[in-house]
Amino acid sequence: MNHSNTIRALRNPRSLAALIAAVLVVVPGGVRTTAARDANRPYWMLVTFAAKGTGEEMAVVRDTDYDGMALPLGTAYDKGPGPSTEAVVARFTPLRDAAHKEIWPWVFVNRVPGLDVAPSSPARQPLLGDWRAALAAARRLGSPGVVLDLEFYSSPQVAWAMSKYAAMVNAPAPEAARRLENLGHELADIVAEEYPNAQILVFTTGLAFPNDERIGDRVYLQPRGHIVLGLLEELKRRGTSGFVIDGGEDGLAYCHVNLADLRAAMQKRQEKEQPLLTRFNGYLVLGGTIAPWSEASARKGWLNQDVCAAGQAQHAEDFAPYLQLLDATYRFNWIYAAPIGGYQPFDPQVSTRFNAVLHTGRGQRPQ
Repeated sequence: MNHSNTIRALRNPRSLAALIAAVLVVVPGGVRTTAARDANRPYWMLVTFAAKGTGEEMAVVRDTDYDGMALPLGTAYDKGPGPSTEAVVARFTPLRDAAHKEIWPWVFVNRVPGLDVAPSSPARQPLLGDWRAALAAARRLGSPGVVLDLEFYSSPQVAWAMSKYAAMVNAPAPEAARRLENLGHELADIVAEEYPNAQILVFTTGLAFPNDERIGDRVYLQPRGHIVLGLLEELKRRGTSGFVIDGGEDGLAYCHVNLADLRAAMQKRQEKEQPLLTRFNGYLVLGGTIAPWSEASARKGWLNQDVCAAGQAQHAEDFAPYLQLLDATYRFNWIYAAPIGGYQPFDPQVSTRFNAVLHTGRGQRPQ
C-alpha cells in the first residue's frame, strides 16, 4: 500500500475499519496478518473494570462480536514505575491469542500524584513511562492503538473546572492550562517516537462540556480537555498519521432516557465540537459509547441514578436500536460492561446474551 494513501486513509475516519482489516504487523517471531473482518463494519470495543486478565476470561470474549478490548497496564492508583514494554507484550500476547481480539493497552493519567504535571515535576514520569510502554507494546502486538484514560479518579472535585484545578496545583489558570497542554505535547512526542500511526481512544475528553469556564478574558475547557488540546496540536504539528478518538463518555454519556434522547445528545456533541473537528480535521474523530444493563431491576450505584435511572430500556435486548444508531453514525464505538448493571462480560451465559444484542445492532439501519 502506498504510504501517502495509508496516511490519508488513517486520517479519514470512514476508512478506519478498512485500514485495520488490511494492516500487516511485525511481532516477535515474524510477520502476521491481523484477523480479517468486514471493512464496511464499524469497530466495536469492550471496556470493563471487571477483567482480571486471565486466559479463561479471554476464551469467553473470543466468542463475542467485539473487534477489540481495552486492558489496563495496571490500576489508576498504582505508585512508582510501571511495566516495561517487554513485560506488557509478554502479558498481553497470550491474552490476545486466546481472545482473538485486538488488545488496546490502557493508561491512566491518575498515575500522576496530585496531578502535578508541571514540566519540572518528576510526578509525571510514571504516566510517561506507562504511555511509552503502551504505545510500543501496541505496535508490537499489532493493535490499532491505545487507550488514554483522563479521569481524575483521585481528585474528582477538580475535574470539571479549571479554577478548581488551578487552585489545587497552586498556579494561575493560564499557567495551569499551559502545563496541561504541555503534557499533551509530550504525549504526542512519544506517539511520534513509538507508534506514529496509533489511534488514541480517550474515553472522556472534556471537549464537549456545554458550560466551559470563563476566567478573566479567557474561556477554558475542563482541565483534561487542555491535555487533549495539547495532544492534538502536537500530532498535527508533527504531521503524524495517528489521531484521537473522542470516546464520548462525557459528550454522549453512557445512558439515555430513550432513543430520541441519544439522537439529541449526538447532535449536541457534534455542534459543540465542530470547531475543533474543523481545526483538527483528520486528527480528531468522534466515537460512540453506551453502558447497557441486563434488566432495569439489576441497576445499582450510578446506573440507578439520574438519567440512567430514567432510562426506558427494560431488558438488554431493548438496547439493540441504540447500538444500531451508534453503528450507523460512528466508525468506532465502545461498550462499557458494568457489573452493577448485570453485564458480567466473562460469564458465558451473560456474555452470550449481550453478544446477541451487539450482533443484532451491528450493520443494521436504525428505525
